[in-house]
Parts: sequence; C-alpha cells; structure tokens
Amino acid sequence: PMGAASNGNAIVLGNRKDPWGFIRLRRKGERFAPELVPVIEPRFSQKISLNALTWNGQHYVGITTGSWFGSDNTPEVFTIHDPETLQVINHHPAPPLVGCVAWDGTSYWAATRKNTEDAEEEAFLYRLDPQFQVTGRFTPPAVGCQGLAWDGAYLWFVDVFHDSVYVIDVSENEPHVVHKAGTPFNYLSGIALLDGRVWIANYDSDRLFRVRP
Repeated sequence: PMGAASNGNAIVLGNRKDPWGFIRLRRKGERFAPELVPVIEPRFSQKISLNALTWNGQHYVGITTGSWFGSDNTPEVFTIHDPETLQVINHHPAPPLVGCVAWDGTSYWAATRKNTEDAEEEAFLYRLDPQFQVTGRFTPPAVGCQGLAWDGAYLWFVDVFHDSVYVIDVSENEPHVVHKAGTPFNYLSGIALLDGRVWIANYDSDRLFRVRP
C-alpha cells in the first residue's frame, strides 16, 4: 500500500503490486471488502501506480510519475480521478519529490519524500491553490512524508524515516507541530481519517492499522 485517503464511505489505497492502481476498501458489515482497481493511463494504455492520494470533496487526487503522461520535465504529477471508476480524468505538474497530498477545503498541502533521509535535495511542506499552484513553502517536520491527511483543523503527517506521526497547525503564517507520536510500525506509507478514527498504512507488513486519535 502507498498512500491512503477516504471520502467518508470507503478507504482507497495506492497499490504497488500488479494490477497496480488502487485498492478500495468498502464497508461490508463490521469488515471491509477489498476491491482491486487498475488505473490505465490514457497515452499508452499502461497500468500505473499511485504514490499518494487525497479526497477533495469531489474527486480523488493522486501523485504519480510524470513520465506516464509524457511529462519528462516534471518528474511528479498530481492526478485527478473519477470518484467512482477511479480512472484519471486530468493531471497537473507537481513540485519535485512530493510524496503526499491533502486537501483542507480551500488549499492542497504536499510535502517532500526524499529518497534517503540524508540526501542533499531540499525538503518542503507546500501549500497549493485549487489549481495546484504553489502559494507557500515551509520547513517540514521531517523529510520522508508518505501520507498526509486533514481532520478539519490539523494536518496529520506520517514520516517513513522515523515511523512517526506529526500533527501540524497550519492556521498561522508559519505551520508548526502541535504533537508528535512514534508508532510501532515500520515504513509508514499512508494515513486516512474515517468515522473519527485514524488509519495508517505501511508497506513493511502490507497492513492497514486503526489507531486511537
């Protein structure tokens, strides 16, 4: 699993295993019923994988490699997905090395996922407008963000290098961490909020964990 998001009814995860695309988890009684949803890019009709995603109230928004869309000058792109079929209906350039995305109702947020913690690239927490134009760059709490979620007041940021969750207040000019919690999980790869509960994905054990807020 890579990335996680919820529209209030289901949890959708990126899938790094054939048939790629998404894993959609819909409630079935007290359990979730999984559905594999391949995503086919429109240029060469190839199955693609998604690295992160969010729900903006109308569509799922993902992050993937720009080369799928012939965007060699923009290594990463944001993808817009049909809410039911989950197929790509549009895409936009993304900042380099972004590994997560969240929608707060008026703006998108994204953050850097470095290839290694000590890599020389700069790392940022980005604020973007609804058209995906960067409107702010800030110092992130960590440099390995693979999941980002919005709870109505705060951002929840998961970091793959420290296996930690950071809760960030973005109501002031400069975002700041109001809480940090380590987790017993390795390789955190996504976070979603559903029914007042926090769900964290990881790709060490390929599991989705429910944790207390």
